[in-house]
Amino acid sequence: MLVKKMMKGKIPDRVLFEKRKGLQSADIVYRAKAQSAELTEAIKKSA
Repeated sequence: MLVKKMMKGKIPDRVLFEKRKGLQSADIVYRAKAQSAELTEAIKKSA
């Protein structure tokens, strides 16, 4: 709550008081499986 009070007026209230949490990478496993060939190729190229 302290951080929210400090950020009040600096970022929009809709961002400050967002209730959804942890949704940014919730589907990472499904995306990785769907793109496994591309991921494997990118790893091979970077090694």
